[in-house]
Amino acid sequence: MTKGIVISLYDFTGEALKPWAKAGNTCYAFDIQHKGWTIQGFGKDCSGSIHYRKADLHDRNTLNAIHSEFADRPMVFGMAFPVCTDMAVWCRELFEDLGVPYFVKNPVREIA
Repeated sequence: MTKGIVISLYDFTGEALKPWAKAGNTCYAFDIQHKGWTIQGFGKDCSGSIHYRKADLHDRNTLNAIHSEFADRPMVFGMAFPVCTDMAVWCRELFEDLGVPYFVKNPVREIA
């Protein structure tokens, strides 16, 4: 039995999810580049997994659909690596609406 659910947005590699999966959580990596696959068998009891799902996260309807899918499930953490500040705000709103601890990593553009 898994411990909970962790979702990661704008996440092609799933690297940040591996410790969560190894700890027995069911993890979801959403990114527009995914074709859709699952890696299972993380952790001592092999209960953790990472599901890679194709998602256009620039579309607000996609974030709404993710919210609907996970709103009543045992979420334990959320993370996001959006490409711009506007997307970071959407991600923050999603995680706050889900009532889950989170972090959002947003690249900063250097001003010359």
